[in-house]
Amino acid sequence: MGSQFKYLTLFPLVTIGPTDVLPAVISGPSNQSVDEGTRTVNFSCKVIGSPEPAISWFQQNDVIPLQNTSVIVITRSGQTSQLSIINVTLADQGTYKCVATSNIGTYAKEAELVVKSK
Repeated sequence: MGSQFKYLTLFPLVTIGPTDVLPAVISGPSNQSVDEGTRTVNFSCKVIGSPEPAISWFQQNDVIPLQNTSVIVITRSGQTSQLSIINVTLADQGTYKCVATSNIGTYAKEAELVVKSK
């Protein structure tokens, strides 16, 4: 026997080679509790993977990722992404999800934002 596989092919036609690493969120985001009207709340997450994964942010169970707006700012530096929510309102309360995606897999990690009314 003694035969070793150098590559694993998964359906549909995704080849995982010796340098491929499934995406993972290795730090963050963390649960937060803030007062309504807080100027800014920040969530961050750091991901790993090869090929380098894309990072998306989702609120609640939305299927469309969050985008930059006047009150949502998403930035990325290397393997770390930050989601900033400006002028926090009660409507911002809920679950936020950081999702790392590449052509070989997806990994997500969630955090809760609790907004206390004034």
